[in-house]
Amino acid sequence: MLITNTLFYDGRGNLVSSIEDLDFNADGAVDSRSTTIYTNLAANRSQTVTFVDNNADGTMNEIVSSTSTFDNGRLVGTMTEIDTNADGIPDFRSVGAWTYDFDNHQSFYVVQSDYFSPGVLQHVFTATYTLNDDGNPVSGVSSAYDPNSGVNITTTMTFTHDKFGNLVQEMNETLLPGPSGPAISTATATYFYSHRGAAVRGVPVQSSHRFFQGLNATSAISRLFLCRPHAGYLLNQ
Repeated sequence: MLITNTLFYDGRGNLVSSIEDLDFNADGAVDSRSTTIYTNLAANRSQTVTFVDNNADGTMNEIVSSTSTFDNGRLVGTMTEIDTNADGIPDFRSVGAWTYDFDNHQSFYVVQSDYFSPGVLQHVFTATYTLNDDGNPVSGVSSAYDPNSGVNITTTMTFTHDKFGNLVQEMNETLLPGPSGPAISTATATYFYSHRGAAVRGVPVQSSHRFFQGLNATSAISRLFLCRPHAGYLLNQ
């Protein structure tokens, strides 16, 4: 699979929109396209709205809305709603929460979702990050529930930053269950920056790897659990 993200910034360097193109069989043709609009609602709140065109045919098939809350510039919570048929009515929702233990160089992330229990939130995803002296993540371990196998899927993460603290690479290794034994899936995301420090190209790793076998890259369940800001976006830039 080839994934290409194009990010657009305003004159003040604020991210205003992005386009993600998915090429499932790497034949050069776009198979799915998502367009995301970024809005600052308040000093400590921001919102993204993603319009998903599953077949890249110009028809909007799904809408994903996520509101993030920050405390002293640190991401502390998100509320995500998925409208699986773009009829304006959310079908599923998830709530993510971040906590920080700077004395021990750690941060923690928990996601609850009502995908498996309509109207009732249940824990479906957890992650623990190790932070450097600047508060940026350098490694992490996550656990997500896989509805196909009925077990938790573990992913190990490593992060590389440049001398300015910008995230330049994220690598994930996921242990997936299989009929003949566990299989290892790896994903690498590389980020490029302009001289002003704005990311001009990158592949968000949450779109590169999948915890759920048998589900395509734009399925609602993948978005509920994986459309989280990656560790490089924990700061409200």
